[in-house]
Amino acid sequence: MSLEETYKGKSIEFLIGLLENQADYTEDAPSAARAELHRRQVDQDEIRSIARRMLQDKIRMYLDDFDVLNDQLSLPESSILNEEEVKAEFRIVFAQWKANKEDMIPDSWQYVIGAALG
Repeated sequence: MSLEETYKGKSIEFLIGLLENQADYTEDAPSAARAELHRRQVDQDEIRSIARRMLQDKIRMYLDDFDVLNDQLSLPESSILNEEEVKAEFRIVFAQWKANKEDMIPDSWQYVIGAALG
């Protein structure tokens, strides 16, 4: 079965997730996923919205595992969203995440975010 045939049965979220995690797939997979999204006439706004939600989830998981004393902060990459959009999403998710954490040392995080995002 070809990639094109395989991807016909996959969800839009799967296809966008593939585009956002291309290193996990074969060299031909991203172009086949793009072709399937195009075949389904998925609107670019919808693609970007789903990519944004996926990025937010990825950032939340990253922050949950982050050790402020031992880890170096890095921004996730996106093949759909540009760097400024990724930074903006990181700031939003971080603010929400931080508001839910009562045991954090706020000053440490201010330095980490300031250094990473400039």
